[in-house]
Amino acid sequence: MENLLLTFQSDLGSISSEILSLQQESVDMNLRLKNRQGVRGELSQFVDDLVVTEQLIFTIMETPVSEQQFLEQLQVLDHKIEFLKEQSFREARAAQDVKDVLGKLKIKASGQDQRIFPAQNQISSRSLLANYQIPTK
Repeated sequence: MENLLLTFQSDLGSISSEILSLQQESVDMNLRLKNRQGVRGELSQFVDDLVVTEQLIFTIMETPVSEQQFLEQLQVLDHKIEFLKEQSFREARAAQDVKDVLGKLKIKASGQDQRIFPAQNQISSRSLLANYQIPTK
């Protein structure tokens, strides 16, 4: 009977150490899960801020400037360009992948703006030179 109780006590001790080991493993797994979720959230936001969607490209290239959708996508483009500038200082390689595309879209969008408002651009360029004195010989 004494041997049986000693064996039972030994088995309970090993079960207790296994439970402690499983609890520690559970805490470690929970910590890794939280870390992965945090990284996934930041990474998905980073990707969302850099991705140039087909809708953005199509809207900037094909939609008339006077439509609301163009203005909305123009704001998205502006946000992406500002985000790209921030990431360029951090030397993010992903930022270099979209730099050319965003630059071309910016040129296209500003070219459309100049076609719609040419008189305003001429006036603003004249006002820049209004106080400029041409040196005489």
